[in-house]
Amino acid sequence: MLIRVSQGTAAVIGLKTVRMAAAPTTASLMVGEHCSQNCGFCAQARSSQGKDGFLSRVPWPEFTAQEAVPAIAQAYIEGNLQRACLQVVAKKEAVEQAKEFLRLLAAQSKIPLSISCKVTSLSEIEEILALGVDRIGLALDAAGSAIYREVKGGNLEERVNFLLQAAEKFPQHISTHLIVGLGETEEEMTKLMQKCYQKGVRVGLFAFTPLKGTKLADRKPPVLDHYRRMQVARFLLEQDWKLGNNFIFVNGKLTDFGMTSSELKKKLGVGDAFRTSGCPDCNRPFYNERPGTVLYNYPTPLTEEQFAQAWQELKISF
Repeated sequence: MLIRVSQGTAAVIGLKTVRMAAAPTTASLMVGEHCSQNCGFCAQARSSQGKDGFLSRVPWPEFTAQEAVPAIAQAYIEGNLQRACLQVVAKKEAVEQAKEFLRLLAAQSKIPLSISCKVTSLSEIEEILALGVDRIGLALDAAGSAIYREVKGGNLEERVNFLLQAAEKFPQHISTHLIVGLGETEEEMTKLMQKCYQKGVRVGLFAFTPLKGTKLADRKPPVLDHYRRMQVARFLLEQDWKLGNNFIFVNGKLTDFGMTSSELKKKLGVGDAFRTSGCPDCNRPFYNERPGTVLYNYPTPLTEEQFAQAWQELKISF
């Protein structure tokens, strides 16, 4: 069995030599190639003309399961990894391969397991969780019904309803991904995140990254202050979803978090709001940006200077 391993992960587990500004804490793995879906932002989309072996802007070299599994198990023992995550393209054969890989990895390691894949029934989720997976990601990606139809196809309301049903049936096991910058308003994104956290769904936030060969290659990534506000909104909602009831929006833009400057700074603490969000122990270094550029998601704890900079980038008037 062949599996793709993100370049950073391959370096951490000793299968590749790569210089890294920050090492991944979760093993990022991909099963399958050329998805049956046609998401406008994805390098693996059905109509994508991008290079094989890419997801977002990250290369994923290919290895055998016999190479990858023991290397991941050893890296977990040594404390160099805290989790393994499988990204599975929407093809039946890929899902079956992913299940087989999960069995192999669970047989050799106690590493916590996440999987992101397209499932359409609660019984499928139950089957995957039974393989030792502790979190399953049901990606929404787009916030806003019109945007969802445009970039993913299908019905957002139906998908959200399924997500929330899954969260009720399998509490503490369901995650989702949302991409900032596809054309949604801040109010649409925030309200959807609040709905997720109210039902116990964990949210991973991404910045839209234009990729060559995709349908949305010519679009721009989100401006930084827009993304920073969504990071803070997500962080506050994760602490208490009811805080969102105090947010104020003007023409779809989040203008007030419902607290004073000092209260908000106290809530933000050391700046974890601006770090990578998603499953526990996942830092996804440079998934949305190149080293040396402004970071949308910080993969490591922020310095005082970085937090001060991120605070300024919020552009909120108190």
